[in-house]
Amino acid sequence: MIEIDMIIPIWKCNKRDLIPAFITFLSCLFVGVEMGILIGTILDLAILIYLNARPTINIEHRNISTTDYFLVRPTAGILFPAVDYLRMYLTKNSGMNVVLDCEHIDKIDFTAVQGLNMTINDFRKNNCQLIMLRPNPDILSSIQSLSDKQILTARNEIDLIAILGKPKRVTLNDMVISDTNGRASTWL
Repeated sequence: MIEIDMIIPIWKCNKRDLIPAFITFLSCLFVGVEMGILIGTILDLAILIYLNARPTINIEHRNISTTDYFLVRPTAGILFPAVDYLRMYLTKNSGMNVVLDCEHIDKIDFTAVQGLNMTINDFRKNNCQLIMLRPNPDILSSIQSLSDKQILTARNEIDLIAILGKPKRVTLNDMVISDTNGRASTWL
C-alpha cells in the first residue's frame, strides 16, 4: 500500500507534493483511513486553488521616449481565484500607464472579465491607460462584451508605441527611425 521507493523521486521532482502525502499518511494513522484520505484530498485541493489564485506575474518598468509604463506579464490564464491578485498588481502603480501582456493568457472567466473591466475604469478615472498587448481574439471579445467603452489593444510592440505616443527615436533591429521636424528619416 505504501510505496517507500517513490519518496526519493517525488522529493527530487517536487518537494511540495510530499506535504499532502505525509499529512495524508499521518492522518490515516491517527484519525482513520477515511478521514485521513479526506484530509489529504482537502489539503491537495487547497494547494491547487492557492496556486491558481496566485499566478506568477512578471513586472517590468519600461520607458518609450516620453512615456514611462509598467509591462505586466501573467504566465497563465486569468480565472476567478486570480483576478483580485492580478488587479492588485495592475493598480499598485495606478499613476502610470500599464501594459498587460496577454500572450500567455489562454483562459478567462466571467468574474475575471468583470475585474478587468473595473480595473480599466479605475485607470480611466486616474487619467491613465491600461493597454492589452497581444490579446487572444476570443478573450478580447469576452472583455469587450462587458465594457461600455473601447478597450485599448496593441497587436505588437509597434502598435504599442503608437498608442503610448510617438517616440523621438525608436530602434528596431539595425534600423533607426527618428522624427526630424515632421519628416521621417531612416538609416540602415
